[in-house]
Amino acid sequence: MSKKKKSKNIPLPILILIYAVLLFAMYLSLSTLALAIWGDSVMGTVDSYDSRLDDTKAEQNRSRTVSKGYWFMANGKEYRGYVIYSSDEAWPSLDEGETRSERIRYLDLFPYVNKPAMLSEFDEMGEFAIIYHILAPIGHLLLLLLVIRTARGGKKKKRAAKKPAESQIIKQRSDTDMYCPNCGNKMTKDSAFCSVCGAKIQANVTGVCTACGATLPEGAEFYIGCGKAMNLRMPEPTEASGEATSAPPQSGVGLVGFSDRCNSPEILAAAQKNKKFFQKILQKN
Repeated sequence: MSKKKKSKNIPLPILILIYAVLLFAMYLSLSTLALAIWGDSVMGTVDSYDSRLDDTKAEQNRSRTVSKGYWFMANGKEYRGYVIYSSDEAWPSLDEGETRSERIRYLDLFPYVNKPAMLSEFDEMGEFAIIYHILAPIGHLLLLLLVIRTARGGKKKKRAAKKPAESQIIKQRSDTDMYCPNCGNKMTKDSAFCSVCGAKIQANVTGVCTACGATLPEGAEFYIGCGKAMNLRMPEPTEASGEATSAPPQSGVGLVGFSDRCNSPEILAAAQKNKKFFQKILQKN
């Protein structure tokens, strides 16, 4: 049994998840740059804090995972924020009801975009972080375009597989679908004369197969469409007008053996003579 080919298309839920992750990563870097350039500073209040040690041998600012919740006032309204980041920071955890003050940066036009100043000021971030936040959105955008192109390419291949190429389709002509050129009567296979009007059927064009309609290449002995041999004698084509015979007179329509000379005086005289001869023979017997 032949094995079914596995589909290489990315499932829709996975595709949506990839889009969301890449877009969120772009938002984090772009929002950090926007806060560093256009953001305003205000003193906020940290009301939840946790610092978890992950690796004592890690590089600088990579040994702990810090989570922080805070709130601040801007334009007479309270806004809240929450961040998780890697750092060597190890402040004591806050007990219930305990708070700590910290500087927060936010966008004046949209204060919902905010971060602690230590994460969104060029002086606090360092050169490596600045370069990362500049290049990261470009890399994420390229990855997003690559995923979109891959998804569209899979759909196009699937559509192309469903639609066969026109060059591979061999159109065959049925010999039973033939009609008389004189009266339009439907003809059967290998008919030479029309059964209604008696017209001679026009011969096929030399070099064209009657089975598949394919044209015979020069020097070939078999038709490329059906494999039929070419060694049969091909009838010569007739003129467009055809050599159709005229229909028999009305008096003999539908009668087999009758001729249009049945009313000839000579035929009638001979028939009368033969009639008298047979009558004499009957009288003697």
